Amino acid sequence: MNHKKTHIQALVFERGGLSFAVPLSNVIKVIAAQYITPVATTNQCLLGVINFKGTFVPVVNINSKFGLEDKPLSIEDNFILTNHDGSSLAIIADSVAGIEELDQSSLLCLEEKLPGITKTTLSGDHKGIIIIYDANAIFSHQEIAQFTNIA
Repeated sequence: MNHKKTHIQALVFERGGLSFAVPLSNVIKVIAAQYITPVATTNQCLLGVINFKGTFVPVVNINSKFGLEDKPLSIEDNFILTNHDGSSLAIIADSVAGIEELDQSSLLCLEEKLPGITKTTLSGDHKGIIIIYDANAIFSHQEIAQFTNIA
């Protein structure tokens, strides 16, 4: 008997007034914001690196990918440490709402619809639109390689 998975668990967070979700299987940990060490790069999506348990983790700027206004890091912000194909990335969150179960049948894949986005998934539910963050879909393979090579 084939039991197809119809729901995914995701960590929901807010950034720049938009709700995002990271599949729970990609979340390493949520930590308090800390100092970001700047790095020499021409990629505006890379803010720098943080030290997490002796490992440098790149901090990516999803604001520029989604056309959101940049804002300074706040002490109330969090970093969501994520794992994508063995590469760790940190995402800045204004706030973390918690874990939600999303119905896969409500997910809609968009391609070339949003500025700076190559592919993303939207979920329309009673709480509004949740953008499913997937580094492999939002950032090019070259960008991810650049992020992880700096760290």
